[in-house]
Amino acid sequence: MVKDATIKKINDRISYLEWVINDSNNQDVIKAYKKEIEFLNTLKIIHDADVKDWINYTKKGDIPMYEIINLTPHDINLLLEDDIITFKSKGVARVQQKESLDEYFDRIPLYKKEYGEVEGLPEEEEGIYYIVSFVVANVLKGKRNDLLIVTKPERNKDGQTIGCYGFARI
Repeated sequence: MVKDATIKKINDRISYLEWVINDSNNQDVIKAYKKEIEFLNTLKIIHDADVKDWINYTKKGDIPMYEIINLTPHDINLLLEDDIITFKSKGVARVQQKESLDEYFDRIPLYKKEYGEVEGLPEEEEGIYYIVSFVVANVLKGKRNDLLIVTKPERNKDGQTIGCYGFARI
């Protein structure tokens, strides 16, 4: 069931962003905040255990439907104040990489790394966001608006990442 406190915080943030948009003339700020509102609405949908109600609601044309797909090789836990949303891995987007010996530093070989094509990433589609690795997002920086990376990681006592507190764009 939806945790009312989390949904209230999301709604409060959306209200604030809408207020800023209405008060701003900066088109870059307006565009960025509109994208954040889309993302927050997506979190509300994912957070709600009864997604069927949301789908029926969106079919009426009242609200657009958004989806977040995890294309990293591991599940990602989004740590909210009173809940955890797990994004299961649905495939892997990767970048072709090539290494070649560039020079030596004393006796230490230094390699040059080159990045090629991205594999396993569907074409950009309205309403769908993809969680990808930093390398994938960086290679496509400025070319796509639907790529998210994890940010603000939480680690256990052994230093292993157990979740994150948000997503970011590059």
